[in-house]
Amino acid sequence: MPMRVGEIYRLRLPAIGWVRVLPNPPETYCYIEGEVGYLVETLFTRNRWWATGDGKPNNHRSPWIRTPKRC
Repeated sequence: MPMRVGEIYRLRLPAIGWVRVLPNPPETYCYIEGEVGYLVETLFTRNRWWATGDGKPNNHRSPWIRTPKRC
């Protein structure tokens, strides 16, 4: 199940925090491995990065996101 805009998800790293899925800026799209990317932001430090619907980040420094399992 892909992520939804406005929802809050936990990061896979323990005790780090939560992220919120933001609406993509107008005229901006990010494709990660052929999937449309979602702009996410941490609630505490306000860091932003792009992630796939499965929670995989677009770079190696950002943490993975725990998403609901697909059916």
